[in-house]
Amino acid sequence: MMTALNPLLGSVATHKEKIDAAGATPQFFVRKTLAAFLQLSTRTLDRLDSAGKLPPAVRIGAAKRWPRIVVEEWLRLGCPSREEMAALRGGHE
Repeated sequence: MMTALNPLLGSVATHKEKIDAAGATPQFFVRKTLAAFLQLSTRTLDRLDSAGKLPPAVRIGAAKRWPRIVVEEWLRLGCPSREEMAALRGGHE
């Protein structure tokens, strides 16, 4: 598991408040919003994504989006790699 991201588990509520300040809860994160939510640079986010250390994204047209529910589950599980997350979920992506 990725221990570098584990400190995020205790501060998820704080980040939700910042992102939800506009009053709307996003169902999907775009790259920039996910990076802000995880307190990472977009470059670090891209590196983690390329290395398979983020939850799986979905494609909507050419755009990459991360479902909020999947990101929150990934955080609850302790930030496992994509491969570990698939195994924990029984192979369902």
